[in-house]
Amino acid sequence: MDIIYRRMIYGKARKVCADYLNFNDDGTIQPVIRTNEGISFE
Repeated sequence: MDIIYRRMIYGKARKVCADYLNFNDDGTIQPVIRTNEGISFE
């Protein structure tokens, strides 16, 4: 699953980001690791 979110850069510019959303075996969500590369559509 993927997560799409917005974050601020230097307090002025906004950046739309997409990263992977992973779950543990018990159904809880693992911490999202924010990247500059995002997800790939391969």
